[in-house]
Amino acid sequence: MPRTEVRADAPTRLDDLAALSKKLNEESNQINTILANFEKRLGEMNLGIEAWVRPWGFLGVHSPGLGQGHWTALTIDFSTQDDGEELMNCEVLGYGVPLEMHASNPKGKESRYSLLVRKELYYKELSEDDSEPSWVFQGTDSTIPLLQASRELRLAALERLEYLVEALEIESQRLLSTIEKGRKIVEQL
Repeated sequence: MPRTEVRADAPTRLDDLAALSKKLNEESNQINTILANFEKRLGEMNLGIEAWVRPWGFLGVHSPGLGQGHWTALTIDFSTQDDGEELMNCEVLGYGVPLEMHASNPKGKESRYSLLVRKELYYKELSEDDSEPSWVFQGTDSTIPLLQASRELRLAALERLEYLVEALEIESQRLLSTIEKGRKIVEQL
């Protein structure tokens, strides 16, 4: 049986890894503080709106080809069904009221907005000429508060906070436009 050689520097490398692990854990403990402070600042704005960062840096439901833009989902997994249908499962960053609060609080009293992670499912749809596929939103599986998510998801979220701010700005502008249109309609009556 061949003998496996052990590198002479293996104990040192393990000690180095242990030191890195300790530092990573210490720094990781700060992730929730950073995210909680960001969430608090959003709460102080009293936005009262929901917004989600779409998986490919595109805020609409239909996506142009995946070669355009960039991935902004926290996680992405592609699969193919037995019938050949292509699916994309992803986890995205958002801000809103957790689904559980909607169910337990149907009248909307004291709904607490927070940073969220939502699992979304998309299916691939080909255009009429089969040239440009689109990913079409099929539904959502679950929503959890970001502060309760895994370290991996919380770290990924830190890198995507700017996209969430952009999504909140776009949704705020859309709502302001809707209010203005409604005001004009009422004035014309």
